[in-house]
Amino acid sequence: MTAFAEQFRRRGFRSVLFDLPAHGKSSGRRTSLIACAHAVREVAEALGPVQLAVAHSLGGLATLLAGGGGTPMPRAYPIQAYVLVAVPNRFAEVTETFGRELGLSPAARQVYERHLERVAHRRIADFTAAKLLAETGRNALILHARDDGEVPFRNAEEIAASSMNVELQPFDDLGHRKILYAPPAVRAALAYLVRQAGPQR
Repeated sequence: MTAFAEQFRRRGFRSVLFDLPAHGKSSGRRTSLIACAHAVREVAEALGPVQLAVAHSLGGLATLLAGGGGTPMPRAYPIQAYVLVAVPNRFAEVTETFGRELGLSPAARQVYERHLERVAHRRIADFTAAKLLAETGRNALILHARDDGEVPFRNAEEIAASSMNVELQPFDDLGHRKILYAPPAVRAALAYLVRQAGPQR
């Protein structure tokens, strides 16, 4: 996320970057989406207020969980707006891909999903970025590459169609990770931040 953070800093905004649990330099070897959502909320509460959260891939789901609150989160954090980069919409598709990559049988995958539902206190079928974003009641910019091989572009279209408060900015030839360093994507996020922050940034 350094490309985004550096451009924000140059425009006078304070940028905070952190590694999710069991990512990068954070401790631990295992984590969950819920643990990541708690980490987002805790960092925001310690260092906020947060005008804009920029999140990539599954980090976007964790950030939306933190912003919307609801069980199992103790409370919502009022993030003012979001930039969601290559974020999946339906968590059920994430678990399906995960199960396929691990070679899980349909029965094993079902057991795995029931466990996730108990942890998240949400039905897998209802666990979507579109719904989580709606629960926050906030504006969002979706950045997504049409050639994303890990999270197909239709995910961005589904999220964008869920609310009038969502803008979609598509890109070509940036895949799932190159988009994090691409100047056009960074410029789009910065322009959105400036608009959302207004004169009181």
